[in-house]
Amino acid sequence: MNKAVLSLVALGRVNAVSVMVGAPASREGVDALNALVACARPDIGLHLDLTQHPIGSSSRRSLGGLIATCRIWPAERRVRAEITAQLDRFEDMIGRAPDFVDGHQHVHQLPGVREVLLGELSARYGNRPWIRHTRGPQRACADESLLSRLKTWVIERTGANGLAREACRKGFALNARLLGVYGFDTDDEGFLRLLGQWLAIAHEGDLLMCHPGIPGTGGDAIGAARYREYLMLSDIRFAQLLAEMRITLRPLSRILATGRMIR
Repeated sequence: MNKAVLSLVALGRVNAVSVMVGAPASREGVDALNALVACARPDIGLHLDLTQHPIGSSSRRSLGGLIATCRIWPAERRVRAEITAQLDRFEDMIGRAPDFVDGHQHVHQLPGVREVLLGELSARYGNRPWIRHTRGPQRACADESLLSRLKTWVIERTGANGLAREACRKGFALNARLLGVYGFDTDDEGFLRLLGQWLAIAHEGDLLMCHPGIPGTGGDAIGAARYREYLMLSDIRFAQLLAEMRITLRPLSRILATGRMIR
C-alpha cells in the first residue's frame, strides 16, 4: 500500500495521504513520503485507527464493539488516551501537526469518538486540521451497485451529520462531499467508469476517497480492489478524464487557503 500511494503521489493523482501511525510499515512509509513532500506537497493527515492497529492494545475494538461501547465513560477514557497517543506519534513521525484527520472505517465520526477527537484537536491546534466529512452525493452514479449505494447510506448515517455539526461549532473546515465509496465489487473497466461518473458530479471541495495497493504478501480482504484502483488511477485514461472535464486535483488545504471555506 505504501508503494502504491507514493507512486500516485509522485504522479499527482493523490493529493492527500492518511497515515495509520500504529501500522507495521508506517515509519518506513513516512520516511519515503517525507522525501516526496518537497516536490509533491500532498496534505498529510492522521488516519485515526481504533479497530486494526491502535497503539495501545487495550484500545482495539471491532467496529461493532466500538459503536456499542464508545459512549460509556471508561471507553471514552481509553479513546482519549489512544487519540492523544496517535497524535503524539504523528507529530513525531511527520514533525508537525496533521493537515487533516479522518478515520479507519470512519471511526472518527462515531458519537463518543468525535467529541473527544475534536476537543483534543482544538486544544492542540485550534481549528487547523480539516476533517473528513462522509456526506455522500445526492444521487448515485449509474454504475454503482446496490451494495455500493447501501454502503454509502450506512457510512453517512453512522455519524456524518453529528460530526459536521460538532466540527462547524468548533470552527473546523470539512470537505464538501465524499466520493469514491463503493462495494469493491467491480472490474477494471467498471472502476474506470465509476471514476468518470464521480468526476462528472464533483464540485470544488469534494473529496474522492481511494484505497490503492500493489499485491504483496496477501491477507488483505480487498487486495484485488486495491490493485485495481492503483492501476486505474495510474492509467493515462484517468488523466484524460481529468483533462476532458477540466478538473484539477488539489489538496483541500490549498482550496481552503483561498478563503472559500467549505462547511
